[in-house]
Amino acid sequence: MNPENRVWLASILSAVVLVIYAQLLSRASRQEQPTAVTPRPQEIVKKDPGTSPPQLKLDEEVIVLESKALRLEVGKSSVAVRSVVLKDFRNVQTKSPLKLGETFPVLFVGVGNAEGPALELVEQSDLKAAWRGQGETGILHELSLELDQEKPTFRVTLQFADRLGEKKIVPVRIVASWNRSDKLSSRYNLLEAVFLTEKQRPWQKTHLRYLEGLKQPRTVPRGTSMATLSERYFCQSIKPAPGRKERAILLPAPSGTIAAAIETSITVEPNSTASASFVVYAGPRDFFRLQDAGFAQAFPLGFLGQIGLALMLLLKGIAGMTHNYGTAIIILAGLVTVTLSPFTLISFRSMKKLQELQPKIEQIKKRHDKDPKRVNQELMALFKEHRVSPLSGCLPMFLQLPVFFALWSAISHVIELRGKTFLWIKDLSLPDRLARLPFGLDLNILPILMAIAMYLQSKMSQVGARPSGATSLFSGPLMSVLFGVMFYQVPSGLVLYWLTNSVMSLLGYKLAKS
Repeated sequence: MNPENRVWLASILSAVVLVIYAQLLSRASRQEQPTAVTPRPQEIVKKDPGTSPPQLKLDEEVIVLESKALRLEVGKSSVAVRSVVLKDFRNVQTKSPLKLGETFPVLFVGVGNAEGPALELVEQSDLKAAWRGQGETGILHELSLELDQEKPTFRVTLQFADRLGEKKIVPVRIVASWNRSDKLSSRYNLLEAVFLTEKQRPWQKTHLRYLEGLKQPRTVPRGTSMATLSERYFCQSIKPAPGRKERAILLPAPSGTIAAAIETSITVEPNSTASASFVVYAGPRDFFRLQDAGFAQAFPLGFLGQIGLALMLLLKGIAGMTHNYGTAIIILAGLVTVTLSPFTLISFRSMKKLQELQPKIEQIKKRHDKDPKRVNQELMALFKEHRVSPLSGCLPMFLQLPVFFALWSAISHVIELRGKTFLWIKDLSLPDRLARLPFGLDLNILPILMAIAMYLQSKMSQVGARPSGATSLFSGPLMSVLFGVMFYQVPSGLVLYWLTNSVMSLLGYKLAKS
């Protein structure tokens, strides 16, 4: 077996092993669910921060608040937001409006350190409901929920009044929980909590992230100005009044649920009133919708993510004309390839010069066949003299990588690709999965086609030259196979983009050669 065939065989076997290992590992992680914490009966905040989120009262009477974007079911006596319906979005399986909330309240407000005051509903309309009651220390207070008519947000307002002439400090706890609304595999639909915190050192991150499965309560370091619970496509975000940074605690919760609490205290001066308010967003995990609602900082967005969002806006505009996001991705990849075509031509010319230098390269190798260091020194001098680079054939691919990673960074911040189909692909935001193989493995065709196209592209870019050293790593099958393995579980829309780019680069090399 010649060396090239051995490299091919080793690459293919390595790819198969890596794919099987990755899928078995992810399958095992789905089966090993965190130990469930037995939910405790519903209770108002206590001094111990480790309580689980309060359980719903199944026999409780509910009231309904409704706006253009949201429909809230609220417990009449507990004032717990039992469920939230996103009226503009559908469950991809049942096609019914998407409903958030199952075993635990989506949002619960606790006041005081005891069981809390008995609240009585005193006002109700389509958008607003208010309750009044008296606490254990004689503090009168009012709690209200008010929906925004247009945006997927609602405001929680607490007002306290002292009538005994004593200064009071009233503890308040906002408890939020989140269950998966999209019944996707947990491999593609992880639950996470993201807290926007106050940086105290230059190297500290502003956003702290935690995944589901917490077994012990965890206090978030530094003050929190925004707390977000999310899955892949949707989220709930809580924002205290501007300028306030509250204490946040990640709570243990049963499998399939993530929960957190925001704790604060309100000081009520003698014979006076005090208030606190929180704004809650419940909707898609989409940067533009979050920005419109005033929650743009809910998730970290780096420099590449900002570029990716601009590309996603362009993609959305193209999809508006083609009425299909798969076709729009192909067009976007074509536009980027054409934009970078001058660099592709430079690369092709450089590789052609390299081909012309091939006889001299072979002479240097034969002359110093026992001194690899001397070979490399003379080759570098030869390349420098003729202004060529052995890696120039990979230039187009390296220029495409920032664009690709920008799109990859942005795809988790938009919802447009959710449920969008193309050819056999059922969801462009997930791997394409043509078939389910034995042992729970998936057959994803696009990464395989992409690896083949990348290999052909690298061979074409060499224009007949015989690569060696570092160049052979990029021109041989190993790099293409590794890319295929790395992209095997990547959203199919991104793989479709890279596949289109590779195919168009092949055509570009054909044209340049002719």
